[in-house]
Amino acid sequence: MCIDFWQSKAIDLGDILEQLSSPHIVKVIKVLEIIRSPYHGSFKALATQLSIRHMEAKDNVKFLESLRAKFIELLQSDFSEVSMRFKPIMHMLLMIWKHSKFFNTPPALALMVRTLCNDVIEKARHSAAPLSRRLGVR
Repeated sequence: MCIDFWQSKAIDLGDILEQLSSPHIVKVIKVLEIIRSPYHGSFKALATQLSIRHMEAKDNVKFLESLRAKFIELLQSDFSEVSMRFKPIMHMLLMIWKHSKFFNTPPALALMVRTLCNDVIEKARHSAAPLSRRLGVR
């Protein structure tokens, strides 16, 4: 699930930011600034982008974590319960779309809808498997 991806990304970026704020690195940045190194501006810009991506990852985790339980419920339910599980998930996706600072893009929404559809298809496949075996259909 993409929630795990964003959690991992938030942790990794947080670790990098922590390393960049270590006394040794702060001294190096200060020296680059003092000697007016052309690398100073690039390094600062990169550090700024890193900080923005870390905020993005944490924000996405915050919003997507609320979906984890709903997706687990969907996966653990009978196929007959899928329709009643579908509506709350779609409502939460709408709330994420409206309130998230970063996860409100068409590709992000498409990814979550695709994940939801794949889960529903998987439930249908498992539900139809016993019937298919009885009918001799592969």
